[in-house]
Amino acid sequence: MKVLFIGGTGTISASCTRLAAKRGVALTLLNRGSSAGNVPDGVEVLRADIHDDASVQQALSRMTTLGVK
Repeated sequence: MKVLFIGGTGTISASCTRLAAKRGVALTLLNRGSSAGNVPDGVEVLRADIHDDASVQQALSRMTTLGVK
């Protein structure tokens, strides 16, 4: 299963990130990168500000869903 978290490194969401990674979820985080230093191995981090549409579009442009871009 592929999952995208918006954020994923905050006080609550970091626990969700660790649990998902531990359970083998193919996890990608989309965040500003200001607190991404403690991301579990195997978790991909895309850097973008969710309030900046162009940066989000650029960060997600290489992602695929069910093999379709």
